[in-house]
Amino acid sequence: MSGARPRATNWRTRHIDLPLGRRLQQLRSERGLSRADLARALRVSQPSIQHIEEGDNRVSAAQLWQICGVLGIEANVVFEALPNRIWRDRAEFEAFADPPIPAGVREEAAAFEPAPTARDVLKLAKAARRLSSEQIGLLIAAARGLRG
Repeated sequence: MSGARPRATNWRTRHIDLPLGRRLQQLRSERGLSRADLARALRVSQPSIQHIEEGDNRVSAAQLWQICGVLGIEANVVFEALPNRIWRDRAEFEAFADPPIPAGVREEAAAFEPAPTARDVLKLAKAARRLSSEQIGLLIAAARGLRG
């Protein structure tokens, strides 16, 4: 995160809003669209797109669905590698976000389940055979999100 303090109204979700906005900006740019192009297609103002991309405005499910439609992508593409965390209070958020902590450092100190055994991996592999390719894709996207 940058040195700027997050707005008081969205500290609980800033860790999602900011990378989500950056991801949307990246996907928009990759498709050669300007903010004005996207705003026109969505029938919103260009500053609205700017605020979403800068993480200042939350994106509703309906807005995200519309943005994905304009960009020609599935919604799960947007969420790849985004953090998966909810803050209990502002102090916890500030302790995590200021100063920035390298990815993975805080998570390593947390209590996690023991590493999977070979038996667990075998069970998972057998269960995966029953999944469709779409379900496997969603599972991989979820796992990537947990990695970051």
